[in-house]
Amino acid sequence: MEICPPGDLNCGNGVCWGLNGENEDSCFVDCLGGPCETVVDCFAHRWYEDFGGHWQCNPPMLPGQLATGACEAVRDDVGCGDGTCDVLGGETPVACVADCSDYSCTKSDDCAALTLPDGCSSWICSSLVCVPQQCD
Repeated sequence: MEICPPGDLNCGNGVCWGLNGENEDSCFVDCLGGPCETVVDCFAHRWYEDFGGHWQCNPPMLPGQLATGACEAVRDDVGCGDGTCDVLGGETPVACVADCSDYSCTKSDDCAALTLPDGCSSWICSSLVCVPQQCD
């Protein structure tokens, strides 16, 4: 796999420029886990790490330019393992098995038995993860 295709001036700048067609295949170095607008967009990507943690959606590195952020796998020895699955904070059943094993799903009905976080009104199954919706 080529890390940066020839002629792609954006590839290698640390931002996954999804609007310009960069993705995991065309620019691996920037898009291993991107692009994203929110942390939930990261859930569709593979967790390649051998540690527990959470996804983080990093904002574009160049202010004022139209680009999506890049997903980053973050080691979290404190939050991951605290007994609470913080899906909106980027924890998933794969990234943080210790807290989130019950948050796997194939359909939204699989999430019905979970307790909604304060201020949220429903669940949706997104990328095989139960994600709270309509949160204040």
